[in-house]
Amino acid sequence: SLGHGAENIITPMSYVTSLASFRTGTEAPRSAFLPERGAYILDGWVIKEGADNRFLDPDTVLEGFKAVKVPGTLETQGYGRPQYVNTQYPWDGKENIKPPMVPAENRSCLYIKDIGLESVPDNAFLLFWGVQTAFELYVNGTWQGYAEDSFTQSEFNITSLLSPGKNRIGVRVYQFSTASWLEDQDYWRLSGIFRPVYFLSRPEGYIEDWTINGDEEGNVSLKVKTASPYITFTIEGKTYFTANGIININIPSPRLWSAEDPVLYPYTIETGTDRVSGKLGFRTVSIEDGILKLNGKRLVFHGVNRHEWSPENGRAVTKEETIRDVILMKRNNINAVRTSHYPNLPWLYEAADEYGLYVIAEADLETHGTWNRPGGDDITSALPGDRKEWKSQVLYRERNNYEAFKNHPSVVVWSLGNESGGGSVLKDAAEYMRSLDSTRPVHYEGVFHDRTYSERTSDIESQMYTPAEKIRSYLKEHREKPFICCEYSHSMGNSNGDIMDYIRLEREEELYQGGFIWDFVDQTFQIDGKVLYGGDFGDRPSDWTFSANGLFLSDRTPTPKLQEVRHAYQGFEIKLSKDTFRITNRNLFKDLSAYSVTLRTMKEGKCLEERELDISLSPGCTLEGSYEGKGDAAWLIIRTKEDTSWAEKGHVAAWESWHEAVPSLFSSEPVPLIQGNFNYGARTGRYTAMIDRKKGMLTSFSKDGKEYISGLPRPSFWRAPTDNDRGSGLDREWACWKAAGSYMRLEGISASGSSVTSLFRLAVLDSLLEVKHTFTRDGVVVTMTYHGPERSVPEFGMLYTLPVTEEVSYLGNGPEECESDRSEGALYGLWSLKPEENLTRYAVPQDAGGRSAVKRAEAGGLVFEAEGEMFFSALPYTPEEIESAGHQHALPPVTKTVIKVLDRKSGVGGDDSWGALPHEGRLAKLRDGDSFTYRIS
Repeated sequence: SLGHGAENIITPMSYVTSLASFRTGTEAPRSAFLPERGAYILDGWVIKEGADNRFLDPDTVLEGFKAVKVPGTLETQGYGRPQYVNTQYPWDGKENIKPPMVPAENRSCLYIKDIGLESVPDNAFLLFWGVQTAFELYVNGTWQGYAEDSFTQSEFNITSLLSPGKNRIGVRVYQFSTASWLEDQDYWRLSGIFRPVYFLSRPEGYIEDWTINGDEEGNVSLKVKTASPYITFTIEGKTYFTANGIININIPSPRLWSAEDPVLYPYTIETGTDRVSGKLGFRTVSIEDGILKLNGKRLVFHGVNRHEWSPENGRAVTKEETIRDVILMKRNNINAVRTSHYPNLPWLYEAADEYGLYVIAEADLETHGTWNRPGGDDITSALPGDRKEWKSQVLYRERNNYEAFKNHPSVVVWSLGNESGGGSVLKDAAEYMRSLDSTRPVHYEGVFHDRTYSERTSDIESQMYTPAEKIRSYLKEHREKPFICCEYSHSMGNSNGDIMDYIRLEREEELYQGGFIWDFVDQTFQIDGKVLYGGDFGDRPSDWTFSANGLFLSDRTPTPKLQEVRHAYQGFEIKLSKDTFRITNRNLFKDLSAYSVTLRTMKEGKCLEERELDISLSPGCTLEGSYEGKGDAAWLIIRTKEDTSWAEKGHVAAWESWHEAVPSLFSSEPVPLIQGNFNYGARTGRYTAMIDRKKGMLTSFSKDGKEYISGLPRPSFWRAPTDNDRGSGLDREWACWKAAGSYMRLEGISASGSSVTSLFRLAVLDSLLEVKHTFTRDGVVVTMTYHGPERSVPEFGMLYTLPVTEEVSYLGNGPEECESDRSEGALYGLWSLKPEENLTRYAVPQDAGGRSAVKRAEAGGLVFEAEGEMFFSALPYTPEEIESAGHQHALPPVTKTVIKVLDRKSGVGGDDSWGALPHEGRLAKLRDGDSFTYRIS
């Protein structure tokens, strides 16, 4: 007993700082289920930082305690501050410690919850679904135990410590422990009881745990752990009995589970006093001839990595938020999720079973900062390596992961953890997992850095951010294992360029079996209308914005990148031309007859004809057809025929568009040039225009009494750097272009006929730019010509500042933002956008909002038309304003519309965000004599 003045207190820190005592007083790991009866969530906790043990006595008045949200993180409730670090440990630069030492600056908080009991249950348990990073449990002043492993359940039998009436539960949570060395995930460092806590009242003979599996032949194996000799198992309307807890039966011709058709068979297990239920999926995972298969078919992952994240509550997420994420994945053709880099809440696996997702279930292990350093990697220092003193902790984490989620058909691969080097301990962990489960393969990427035991540590060749061409080269020599990218296409800011190169590879090379985008959602806070990232809380050290790399913003607003990803991940490959189409069914199990197919032909963005195609097409098969190509564009859209659990009937599952160049409407009829002393001008019945002879640029264009030019037009060579530009150093390489257009000098200006030609010397660069304005009956034709050495350039075109324009319409790719290396998922048509809303709310403002293959665009009555096709954007800010703002809320008030008409633009890249360049041919080049022609009317 730890009452007032007790002298037999076990020193808490002896556990926190001990490698040997990582779990004491806990129940054996089991599957993550709640009993149908007798499970009560415990909320209404109070907390005090650094509180002493006298408050553990139920008769002691709680002084200085405050209400706290459970589940919830301490740092979001005023205890410490949120801290974001990637590889480095959160104490780096503050304390010079080595594993397994624990920082001296280590906050502890005491949680208290009083509960009243009329009587003590036969069996009473406290179940914690997640506490970071370590905690002790006290019941009525008695120390019950200690637990680590922040992301798996910890369960304690507290029956003997309870009494009728008032009972006091005390939980002391430590910010850091030896376990912190094993939990160096690229994530916000938050602590506390961040997942639900349950009080379980279980009867005698309760069901402690069970293991169930169903294969593609319909064989069911069940093993139940209980003290009761009487067990029944009911499935498909039949009941089976067992006295030894083991049942093996066969369900003839079962419908098989897959992400495409997630068929589940409900079942119940009962003793005389207890009952649990579950859902069984029949499926088999295997590796045959180096190919990973599901139910005998080659499996391809169109996946994402997912952190659990709430923009308001950090790590503490709800069941509703979890299910919402799964539905968003399904609606965007994502078929797989990697639980990076720890076990998720049980709701994720339940939803993956129900809605259909393949899960790579990762254990709570990452030690990235022990070996990856700015001065160079030292893989020999990686934990756990060959250090046997860490083996028990590591194996326990692997078992926790397995036991919790072993009964979920959605789990197709076990992952040992992330970025923890190699070594014999992880090899032993892989062998251990195989001894627990022979029905699923084991994955671990870290042996890429240490191949000593790679053959036995991972059944899959897994790499991160390897370009598609390098994967192709690797597989020419190594054909022993399936290859996946457990992380690829880094989605930080304006990114995910060239993702289709990976999709083409998976269609060509059977051993390449897809990958998982990093990552699903930005991990940023949204507080008082502001988006906050690392460093915004005064947290140091910090890795700043590197947690903002999602396909969705943290509030689950989709980013334009999703358009390309959703198209890349669709289950049908579609080829479309002027009068033919070809459809390949890339699904494993689902026929095209389950969908409706619509073919639309268009001219100038307007629909000419739309018809339904009655098609059936088996998985893996290809169908070709023809149609009457009347227009200049066509769409082929595949929609769901029926409502699903995650989308309504008519949900767009796949699409493709085709278009040919639309003829230019340029008028070549010249109009007389007005030659003033200071300006050249032109006037027709449709417009008036003026060029300043000292500036060499268009200073006025008006029609119907409205002036459109608000600021001096200037060449656009520069874009506000994207996250990928900064990471690869392109922003530094391209810095000369920032000055080139902004500080150019007029070398000369001349007029001839209806044309005015201005010659500019570009600042910094030894280059010239010729800008020719030709006045015609309908508008001004502008031709820009570059004279100078060949250089890569962010973009090449012209920037115009207009009065605030509420809406812009355009004929080109849309409806979402496109890039030169991220346009294959776009549909060519007539679209509209609002400039004020067109700058995507990436955590750090950067170039965004552009559209590709644009023929013409109208902004408040002013029309821009390309001679061929162009890149076009309409934003409320200049590139300089965007670049200068570190946050969206730091952008200035909207006072204008900034139009860019561009001949060419460099891709955004996205293989990674710390060095990778856009793919070959995606860096725009300017060569001597290159020109761009467009018209303003």
